Amino acid sequence: MVVVVGLVVSRGTLAANRRLLSLGRSLTRATPRLDTLQYVGVGSLAVAMLTISWNGVRLAPGLTVSDPFLMVAAAAWIASPRTRTRLSVVPGWMVWSVYLLLLAMLVSALTGLGPLADASEGVRLGVAVVLTTLVIGTVGHGSGLLGFFVDLWLASVAVSAAVGVADIVAGTSIGTSLTGVEIVDRAAGLTTQVNHLAVSAAMAVPVAFSRFAHAHTPRQRLVYAALFTIAVMGCLVSGSRAGVIGLVVGLAVLPLIQPSSSGRIARWMAIAGAVICVVLLAIPGDSTTIAVQRLTGSSGVAASVSDSDRERSVAIRDALERINESPVVGSGFGELRRAHSVYLQLYAAGGVLGILAFAFFTLGPIREGLRLARAAYLSSALAGVAAASSASIIALVVMSIRSNQLFDRYLFVPAGLILAVHLLGRDASPASEEGHPQEDERASSRRGPAAFSDQAHVPRGASAGHGPVQAKH
Repeated sequence: MVVVVGLVVSRGTLAANRRLLSLGRSLTRATPRLDTLQYVGVGSLAVAMLTISWNGVRLAPGLTVSDPFLMVAAAAWIASPRTRTRLSVVPGWMVWSVYLLLLAMLVSALTGLGPLADASEGVRLGVAVVLTTLVIGTVGHGSGLLGFFVDLWLASVAVSAAVGVADIVAGTSIGTSLTGVEIVDRAAGLTTQVNHLAVSAAMAVPVAFSRFAHAHTPRQRLVYAALFTIAVMGCLVSGSRAGVIGLVVGLAVLPLIQPSSSGRIARWMAIAGAVICVVLLAIPGDSTTIAVQRLTGSSGVAASVSDSDRERSVAIRDALERINESPVVGSGFGELRRAHSVYLQLYAAGGVLGILAFAFFTLGPIREGLRLARAAYLSSALAGVAAASSASIIALVVMSIRSNQLFDRYLFVPAGLILAVHLLGRDASPASEEGHPQEDERASSRRGPAAFSDQAHVPRGASAGHGPVQAKH
């Protein structure tokens, strides 16, 4: 058992190290196009993406490891005189979501239903949304390193999940020693709670699978297969029922979002499912299937499920009472953390405006991702990132029914990736959109996936072995 866990953890560590070793080469290619401040922004975002899922590792109360690096990346990129993308890149769905949040806070304060001090919670939420999404979108797009940042995010989730698997299967206490979080029979990895590990892993799974399906070489495919497998196992050892449902939903909608790759995705999905089953069967005991047992109501975990449902029922009942007291404008943003459902939390806090803000922030990037997944002027890899990011947000929408996460930075990574792909697609030259690619995907396979974001102008049909697509007249 220990040997199997060691192999899984080492495989994930090697995958992360392999991507980290490519940072020097990637930055070397990008350096001629970046000034010093942009270089600082790229490096800061790289560290932030690698640690963004570790919300249990705190530098100070309320300050995660990734927070200062996100702020440095934002400041450096905005201050750079060569930065081309500024406030004009802010998408409408983000503007409206933040505007509605602020309006909900103002209404709550003016009506006296919520103390003005509670508005700080809404401000924190707005900052988390804007900071994470815009930094990933602008720096990832402008530096030409979007693929590398995607890989760092996947490595971040894989490391946290690997810690959770090791703690549960091998009996280590790595997570507890680093985060101080003690949980019996379930794993939280490097997060503050088991549900946080589940949500972060479930959101990363569609993107990891898309990268796996669009990989050019067996080595790349092996790396993404390891990241995908570890993320799935992390979700399972967390014991979160919502996480399992979100994982299944994210994978199920992926081939529907990107029809051009549906056959390839479905084929690899069947193989991946078989591999995961073999891995789970190779690990003795029920430690890696506790989430499935909790979902199916197994007698062995009935008491734990009953206690969890009882706590949720109390929180939901309290939230419904607050909603009944003020169904239109809400009861103030002090309610943002009290229910065990994002929808009830936002409704109780900001009323109708709070729900509308969440709708804009989730449906907006999903709609944009669906459009980009079908854009003929994007490479299959870029379209795959947009499609998988949309699948991640759809999974989040489903999981939010039974989860209460609103402030964690990793929740907004997929929206940032969609924004970056949108900006890359916007920069595609008219000539390339007419079917005259500047380089084919065989060149991108030699450069590796970390540089795939430079291929925004490569039409989907210019795949390896087929040559350039002829212009359609």
